[in-house]
Amino acid sequence: MLIAMLVVVRYCIPPGGGDFVGDDYCEAEGKDRARIELPRGQLELVLALRKAAPGTPLIGVLIHGGAIALGPAAGALDAIVDAWQPGIEGATVIVEMVFGDFSPAGRTPTTW
Repeated sequence: MLIAMLVVVRYCIPPGGGDFVGDDYCEAEGKDRARIELPRGQLELVLALRKAAPGTPLIGVLIHGGAIALGPAAGALDAIVDAWQPGIEGATVIVEMVFGDFSPAGRTPTTW
């Protein structure tokens, strides 16, 4: 039985590396985003997962370096974990938190 699906929303890396093409809503070192919406294709991914598994909890994990406007994706997710730039042990901590090993608490520089 599937307990939950995690959707990891993160900054984009161009396929095969190289330069970004156009305004793809992605951020990287030395490249800020022009818009705060989800990167191309990620809204569609969240909505498709919600449609494919309507009874399964869907948890969005945001890994990014700035504010993100979720738009319709927010209503499709059962929970949102905003990990920002979690560091080398980030994946371990996120999984432990999602499965209830501890209750997270933190302070952000952004007003929600």
